[in-house]
Amino acid sequence: MFSKSFYKEIHSIAKLIATCFGIGYFPKIPGTITSLITLVVAWFIITNSDDFGKIYFALIILALFFLGWFSSHCVLKSKRNGHDPQFIVIDEVVGQGLVLLSIPGDPLMWIVSFALFRYFDIAKTWPIHLLEKTFKNAFGIMIDDIGAALYAILTTNIFFALLAFYTVESFSK
Repeated sequence: MFSKSFYKEIHSIAKLIATCFGIGYFPKIPGTITSLITLVVAWFIITNSDDFGKIYFALIILALFFLGWFSSHCVLKSKRNGHDPQFIVIDEVVGQGLVLLSIPGDPLMWIVSFALFRYFDIAKTWPIHLLEKTFKNAFGIMIDDIGAALYAILTTNIFFALLAFYTVESFSK
C-alpha cells in the first residue's frame, strides 16, 4: 500500500523521536543528559507559562508517551539491538516529566527528584526490573521509566515531608 520510501521516512522520524534528536547517540550518559534537558525545558514551560503551565506540560508528556511507544517500536523493529537499547531516550523524557509534574516547583525538590529518578531508572529496583523483563518491547521501554518515576515521586515526597517535619520540630524546641 505504501512505498518503501514512505516507510524509510517514517523510520527516520521515529529514530529522531526515540533518540530525542540524536541525544541518545551521545557516547556517555545519554539518559542522564536527556533527563537534565527535560528538567530545564519543564522549568521554562511550567514556571514561565500562565496558570496552565503544568497542564501544557502534562499534555506534552502524554503525547510523548504515545509517540515514544510508537517510535521505539519502529526503531526496535528495524534494529534488533536488544529490548531497550541505550540510544532510545524518549522514555527518560516521559519518566522525568512525570516526576516533575508530581511535585511543587521548588528548585531543590526538582534537583533531588532528578537524582532519584536517575537512580531508580539505572538501578532498576524491584518491581521495575520485572517490568523490563516482562515487556521486552517498545511498551517495556516506556513502562520501566514510569515505574522509576513512581519511585522517585514517592521518595522525593517522603524525603521532603520528613525534612519539613524535622525542621518544624527543631524550631519548636
